[in-house]
Amino acid sequence: MPPDQVLLDLQAEYRACEARLNSLRRAGTVTTAGLMPLILELKQIQLQAHARRGPGKPPSRYATRPRLRNCERAGALRRFLIDQYGLQVRRLARPCTPTSN
Repeated sequence: MPPDQVLLDLQAEYRACEARLNSLRRAGTVTTAGLMPLILELKQIQLQAHARRGPGKPPSRYATRPRLRNCERAGALRRFLIDQYGLQVRRLARPCTPTSN
């Protein structure tokens, strides 16, 4: 079987098991303990499908980059400006915007 077909079969099996579980839940005749075998089966199918798919996308460099550094730098710059020019000047300052000529 091609790998894609195996994954499609696992997904179909998952949907069928999920439909059985949902119908039993809606009926309300089965206790939670009675639903556990189906829930465990769903989790097992899900694990098989994830293993079949393989690893996900590699993490983006932006997701792995420490973002805290920039916040620390911005905070340090703000503190420096407040120390040099005072809090009043900082409150009156406006963000820099590009000028149009």
